[in-house]
Amino acid sequence: MLPPDKEELVREGNQLNGKS
Repeated sequence: MLPPDKEELVREGNQLNGKS
């Protein structure tokens, strides 16, 4: 369970990798 800010960074990284 990551903090909200970290979760946003992870989601952005996933988008860069092409993961929805």
